[in-house]
Amino acid sequence: MFLLHFVICVAAYVVGWIAAFGIGALFQMDASTNLLLFPGLPIAITNAIAASTACRRISSDGARWVWVPWALLIAPYFKYHEFFDALNNIFGPNCGPSECLYVIFQGLPFVGSVVYAITSALVRWNSKEAADLH
Repeated sequence: MFLLHFVICVAAYVVGWIAAFGIGALFQMDASTNLLLFPGLPIAITNAIAASTACRRISSDGARWVWVPWALLIAPYFKYHEFFDALNNIFGPNCGPSECLYVIFQGLPFVGSVVYAITSALVRWNSKEAADLH
């Protein structure tokens, strides 16, 4: 089930990007826009929606681990750079052209996968409470 949840999480990331481009075009945003807000916010929202839908329909056992591949992708960067420099390059809003690629291809997928995992845990917790009430 992990692989299915991972594919759903990546698909939600792509849908979030498409939504962010639509929002960016609607509000005429330029390259100086904070990447954690746009496309970060639409990516987080689409991952939350995807997790809440998927975890109600299929087993949510693998959903809590979707962030691990992205964390493994980011980990070596923290090993070879100073912590705050790596944090700013991967998640920071003030990135140069090359560092923005870290945000786009490593930071935002990690954030989306964490939102997916947290939402799946909340859905699992909520369904467990509902089952206990009956």
